[in-house]
Amino acid sequence: LISDRPTPVFFESAYFDPITTAGKARRYGLHTDASARFERGVDWQLAERACQRATALILDICGGVPGPVMITDNEQALPTLQVVTLTHARIKQQLKIELASETIQQMLQALGFDVDVTSDGFRCVAPSWRFDIAIEQDLIEEIARIYGYNNLPTSLPAQALTMAAVPEAETPLMRLKHYLVDQDVQEAVTYSFVDPAMQALLGDGVQGVRLANPIASNLAEMRRSLMPGLVEAVRHNVNRQAPRVRVFETGQCFVSSGDQLDQSERLGIALYGQQAPLHFSGDRLVDFFDLKGIVDGLGMVNGGGSLSWSSGEHPALAPGQTARVSMNGQSIGIVGRLHPRLARELDLPKPLFLADLNLSPLLSGQVTAFKAISRYPRVLRDLAVVVDDSIAWQQIVDAVESLGDSRIQSVELFDVYRGTGVPEGCQSLALSLSLQDPEKTLDDVAIQEMVDQVVRTLGEQTGAELRG
Repeated sequence: LISDRPTPVFFESAYFDPITTAGKARRYGLHTDASARFERGVDWQLAERACQRATALILDICGGVPGPVMITDNEQALPTLQVVTLTHARIKQQLKIELASETIQQMLQALGFDVDVTSDGFRCVAPSWRFDIAIEQDLIEEIARIYGYNNLPTSLPAQALTMAAVPEAETPLMRLKHYLVDQDVQEAVTYSFVDPAMQALLGDGVQGVRLANPIASNLAEMRRSLMPGLVEAVRHNVNRQAPRVRVFETGQCFVSSGDQLDQSERLGIALYGQQAPLHFSGDRLVDFFDLKGIVDGLGMVNGGGSLSWSSGEHPALAPGQTARVSMNGQSIGIVGRLHPRLARELDLPKPLFLADLNLSPLLSGQVTAFKAISRYPRVLRDLAVVVDDSIAWQQIVDAVESLGDSRIQSVELFDVYRGTGVPEGCQSLALSLSLQDPEKTLDDVAIQEMVDQVVRTLGEQTGAELRG
């Protein structure tokens, strides 16, 4: 409605405390341009001048009669003008220049500071709009800016530097990463927040930690393992026609334990597609043993020794192609093939192999010990034993190692046979024993004694019998 009747206009200009504004804005989820400005800080003496300026503009443009100005404030809650002491000695120490007192005083006064000269420097009162001034270094920065950074003398710092001592038994994380890169595995960095649906799909049935205020609906949970992020990375590359994907990631994972949140450093590896780049010799898809070989090498990087393997289970991994990895008798993770059902659901046409390992044991090993190479020949003896199908190769290795005979250098599996001549429900394992004495040449009698001892121990611990 337009009329010639006068219309009263009320102006309000206020100052709000930055900390209070920030807290309330986050509490109620109300983020506005005004709240952002007050959070960063504004001139607390500006409110009255702003109101007067707005009134003057209205009177100049529209006419009218100004009314009374009412000021209400809480003096105890209002900020105070910041007083900072500045000394010539500190200016010289940090800027390596000497300026006359009059020059420094003019610089600071031109910036709105109230400056009093003292015996060793200055007493400076910051203007209300310079709420970023709090300490002596803030004033020195202003002097350097006005004087000109290009006019300041340059000098290289001189200090005796020494290499930090690193215990030999500790493996830097970077060395572990270099090993994985040498295995043609690239490092990936994914979010610590994951899609709840993906985490439920690849998880162990335990509810993840929900975020109170997620940045997106598909990033609403803290990751319990690195598998969701790595699987998403593989899918992203497969959707862009990548024939092979080999990635690893290290990072923290989060598990709720009662009222507490437990964090652990984890290592995840994902292998997908061809085992090697395109080559005239043909291509082969990665398999379980490609990933097993990479993980086995992790235990040797820090001198921690070989890892032990046993059959394992995980809801997201394929039965019969899943293994649990242990170091020094403690389980450190799981390795296996993504379940074919999940692979189809995630549109992954080729097998995907995953490893999820506790990183901490892999970073603490033993000091590498060196010994002289034996001058005496090594002897190889091959055996074929029949064992039940339920007996894993790791049980054979454990039985041989339980002898504690240092002359048995290694035991390797080179053939598995099932069929004619082998009872139903059994398997024939062909193994090769490497024997060597560091002090003398082994004769036939000593060799046969060791072989008989191995066969006897295998029979006692695994029920193995020599294949006829």
